[in-house]
Amino acid sequence: MLRKIIDIYYTHLIRPFMEVSLAIPDEEEVCMSMTIMLFQFSEVLSNEGHVICKSYKEKLFTALYEYQLSKFPEKTDIERIQRYAQLLEMMQRVTVRT
Repeated sequence: MLRKIIDIYYTHLIRPFMEVSLAIPDEEEVCMSMTIMLFQFSEVLSNEGHVICKSYKEKLFTALYEYQLSKFPEKTDIERIQRYAQLLEMMQRVTVRT
C-alpha cells in the first residue's frame, strides 16, 4: 500500500517537475509549498478568517520567491520564475478537488 502511494506521488508530482526542470524541489521549497496548501480553501471561513488566510498566503508566496532568489543566485530570472511556476503547478495537482 505504501509503495503504491509513493509510486503515485512520484508519477504525478515529482516526475513531471523533473521532466521540465531536471531538478527536484528541495526541502524548504516543499515545506513552504505544503504550508501554502494549508491556506488554499479559505472560502469556507468567516470574512476575518479569509482575510487572515489571504495575508498568510501572500507572505508565503513572497517567502518562497525570495528563498529561490537566494538559493539559486546563478539562475536567470526566467529560470527562477519557471521553477516557481512549476512548484505552483505541483501544488495545484495536490489540491484539486474532485
